[in-house]
Amino acid sequence: FVMWMGEQISDYGIGNGISIIIMVGILSRAPHVFAQQVNLITEGVISGYEIVLLTLGVFAILITAFVVYVSTGVRKIPVQYAKRVVGRKVYGGQASHIPLKILTAGVMPIIFAQALMFIPNTLASFFPVGSKFGESLTIWFSPTHFVYSFIFGILIIVFTYFYTAMAFNPVDVADNMKKQGGFIPGVRPGKSTADYIDNILTRVTLPAAIFLAIVAIFPSILMGIVDGIDFSLASFFGGTSLLIIVGVGLDTLQQVESHLLMRNYDGFLKTGKINNQLALKRVLFIRKGQVMREQKFGHTQGYTLQMLVSGNQIVEVQLIDEVVFRSNYNQMFLLGRYDAELFEETYNAFPFSRLYRVKF
Repeated sequence: FVMWMGEQISDYGIGNGISIIIMVGILSRAPHVFAQQVNLITEGVISGYEIVLLTLGVFAILITAFVVYVSTGVRKIPVQYAKRVVGRKVYGGQASHIPLKILTAGVMPIIFAQALMFIPNTLASFFPVGSKFGESLTIWFSPTHFVYSFIFGILIIVFTYFYTAMAFNPVDVADNMKKQGGFIPGVRPGKSTADYIDNILTRVTLPAAIFLAIVAIFPSILMGIVDGIDFSLASFFGGTSLLIIVGVGLDTLQQVESHLLMRNYDGFLKTGKINNQLALKRVLFIRKGQVMREQKFGHTQGYTLQMLVSGNQIVEVQLIDEVVFRSNYNQMFLLGRYDAELFEETYNAFPFSRLYRVKF
């Protein structure tokens, strides 16, 4: 039933249904956990009433802001596309970029590492009662012990690199760029481009891996510093719970903004001006090179606002003047208004790339 409900939310709602159900399940525990913790503070079980509340509030704000900042961070690699002359027209010559997410792996490295951290306690259960080695394993791999936190952090860093290497292939990116006539300034196409992208990806993955390790072990650190805080409360200050809440929240917010931009006729879609100052001649919603909707305004002098849509999300917004709007590149590669007798579209990976073949 839960799977069916998640699919219904995905089909008729906003965002990934299963992810939203998981996020709601995590958040539903928050009122009970915080109420229980406040009772412990007021009853004197946890000393320092005002200091503890203030510290926990500051930690919650800072860690959440830190997670949002890293989760949305990207490293932009500049890409230039070579110009091509076909007859009397010039195509290409446009600058773009490859957005490399700093946190490509997401929450998966923590899940993999947690699965392995259960092994020592499982092995300790096989030893007879009173065994020193079994008791040592249980103590070392308890969540508040230094050995547990250290090994847990190392495993997260290793799995972050492993999952990033599985999810992003620099060789495929370099080959696609080479086929489309794109290149990184100062770098040779092909293997050199792949090595350059891989080098950058390796460097940006290190701070992301350290970030994941800190977020994962922070609940254990918090439990060791503050007496009386159990894991149910500490999990809201780090670990998979916080990453899932932030990740699903950001994704849902992005899709809500995309729907508002596409369906809301107030603001610039009604007045034809951005901030009541910059005039627009037209607004285009483009998906796979086809204009989904076009709204024109009566301004003789103005700009064109192009919304590049992929799925239900607006992935790029372009504010261009009339010269660029009428250019060969914009008409052919973005709007798909090319002469079918001269060109044939052979590859379409909108909004990142499109490829045409010249007919002779």
